[in-house]
Amino acid sequence: MTHRRRLALAVFFLLAAFGAAEAQCLSGDQQRQAVQSGQAVRPSSVQSQVQGELIRLDLCNEGGRLVYIATVLGGGGQVSRVVFDARTGARQN
Repeated sequence: MTHRRRLALAVFFLLAAFGAAEAQCLSGDQQRQAVQSGQAVRPSSVQSQVQGELIRLDLCNEGGRLVYIATVLGGGGQVSRVVFDARTGARQN
């Protein structure tokens, strides 16, 4: 494993821990139910908008609304957190 990849994974785990404190992420069954009921778009709708390497994609309840939280490894090894409205698939930040 390269140094860049190890560093990116370390940052990823820090972001994941920070994100867990802000949002309550859904289980696999809850995610399927949300997509099937129309409360959330399919994950592929969000994945196609991500620029960089998608490390993780979670469907979470954040402040009473469903959001997809994408953890992305960009050029230069930077890790970022991108939030999408789960109902529309629109990028929030």
